[in-house]
Amino acid sequence: MRNVLAAGLACAGLLGVAACSSPPKPSGGATALVIGNRQNMPAPALTQAARAALDAAIERGDQLVIVSVTGDPKVVAKSDLACPWKSTEGCKKFLRDNLAKLPAIVTKYPADAKETSLFAAIKLARDNISSVPGPKQIITIDSGLDTTGPLAMNDLSVLDADAADLGKELKTERYSPDLTGISVLMTGLGQTVAPQVRLTSPDSARLAALWTAVLQQAGAKPIRIEPDSLPPGQRAAVLPVVSVTKRPELPSPKNLCRQFRFNEAQLGFQPNKSAFADRNRARTALRDLAAALQRTGFNVVLTGTTAYKESRPGNPLSNARATAAKGILVELGVPAGHILTQGVGINWSGYHPPDGPVEAMKMRLVLMDPTCPR
Repeated sequence: MRNVLAAGLACAGLLGVAACSSPPKPSGGATALVIGNRQNMPAPALTQAARAALDAAIERGDQLVIVSVTGDPKVVAKSDLACPWKSTEGCKKFLRDNLAKLPAIVTKYPADAKETSLFAAIKLARDNISSVPGPKQIITIDSGLDTTGPLAMNDLSVLDADAADLGKELKTERYSPDLTGISVLMTGLGQTVAPQVRLTSPDSARLAALWTAVLQQAGAKPIRIEPDSLPPGQRAAVLPVVSVTKRPELPSPKNLCRQFRFNEAQLGFQPNKSAFADRNRARTALRDLAAALQRTGFNVVLTGTTAYKESRPGNPLSNARATAAKGILVELGVPAGHILTQGVGINWSGYHPPDGPVEAMKMRLVLMDPTCPR
């Protein structure tokens, strides 16, 4: 049935073919093809899984929407996936003439704005297909490493956060679109090219878990994340700039005379608690700093912060988190008498009201200030 896709796209001008007679209104549903064609990820391509999903759309005669993933996503094309001819032979001829051009669709619309937000692109896709009756699906070809918007991952420690809790927060705070009745297929997730760093296997798994949780909370069903690889290779330098996402560097014992910041995900705190979900994560994050404090004998001030004003006086949560971090340093050999703790809530110089749960995570910190001799 791929002849139907070729015919519909050709009539819409997407394949560079002359316009046909007006096709009948689609009898099926709607498909949104959400494509990242930008720096820091491989060139987009229709993987086997994406082709299969499009086959289902073709058979139904869906309406098609194509969304370009950038920091400012936009709809770049629309079409009907319905054959304009009344005869099977006519559709077969269209297939022979145009099927070879089909893969070019996914590379036809390079990014025209800097940065990237798959989250915003999915929301835009939803807005353009939600009113169409019948089955609806979103197919993404993107690495999923947002650099702007509510799910920005410039700091990859967001992948250490509780995925289910983050998905719930995005929904509760009304950042997530309502994807009820929409299936989502993700391809290319976590796939990168230089200058973006290659994700480790654990981080790739965490990225998949994060997107699954976010989409589940938004109501999407079913959700499929396919491992099909996109073609490797560098991207054109003329494509707009996209920030490199990376994990924060661990403290260097060579330079103790500065402030170190650890967010709640790096330290493995349970959401809105001072208890650790993963104590070993905190030990790993603080090991080098603890060794340097032991060697130099410096004192250190630990300051707990929060993303929002604490409801109880005395900033109990931020105080408790600073105390919990002290416990880890003591376990790692730093004398307890060399560590001072305090909780300040939102009253610290780097605070700004967060826009969404990811930014909120970056405001929930334990600041560590060694007292270096002058």
